Amino acid sequence: MKLEKMYKLFSTKLGKPIIKPKEKETDEKKEEKKEQSGEYAPWNSNILPETAYSKDNSLKNQSENDEIMKMSVGNKKMANILHAIDLELIKKIDASDLVSYDGTNCTQGVTHLINANRGTQNYLKTFEYKDLKKMAKEAELLKNYNIIRMIVTSMETKELDHKKITELKFYRDLLEKQERGVIPFEWMLKDCEDSNMNVESAVASIRFCRIVEKLNDMQEIETIFPLKEKHRHFAYSKMHKFMEGETEETKKRVTVKESLYLVI
Repeated sequence: MKLEKMYKLFSTKLGKPIIKPKEKETDEKKEEKKEQSGEYAPWNSNILPETAYSKDNSLKNQSENDEIMKMSVGNKKMANILHAIDLELIKKIDASDLVSYDGTNCTQGVTHLINANRGTQNYLKTFEYKDLKKMAKEAELLKNYNIIRMIVTSMETKELDHKKITELKFYRDLLEKQERGVIPFEWMLKDCEDSNMNVESAVASIRFCRIVEKLNDMQEIETIFPLKEKHRHFAYSKMHKFMEGETEETKKRVTVKESLYLVI
């Protein structure tokens, strides 16, 4: 009998476990474990604005980052964080950024706007309807119609009864009659794109002037919310994580296709 078989037989009779050699952890497994633990994947300034935590890869900073990502953020507070970030992003935009935007040609400032909205939209789709409603109420007080538009889009993916459809209609109507505040970035950029594609049109020129006026108005808006670096990092990490379409988490929570529930 071979020594290996004798060892196995002897170990079994004694009731001792057979110790198998530990498998070497591959890079893929390390990345998978990292994702499961909720750690963030760092990004650069070409994608989203960097934070103090995303720039520093020291062990101390990684530990602080892990604590930030475990942080519990309430719905109202999340709305205020997103509002403060919207204001920061819009203050970094000027008319020259909008003049050059044609749907594909983006300056860094416009790229940040687009990526932040895309990531936030997909992140909000993982929220329950009741949480979206709380955020919508806070966004209404803040007059941030960019957040409200994304919340409305997320609400449309949920199963809606008559009461929820009525609430959804209220926020849709709110978007149509919005007062001075933060307008939906997607709408603003679409107007810029249309105007820049029709530069010879007098109507397009007037429309672009109005967009710039609105941009100036938004840049004068201030927030009293004390946005800390940990809030900024938490939000940007979520945006980056959810930026590339639907993640597994989004797919699990979103069970109804967008625009399935139409308000008549």
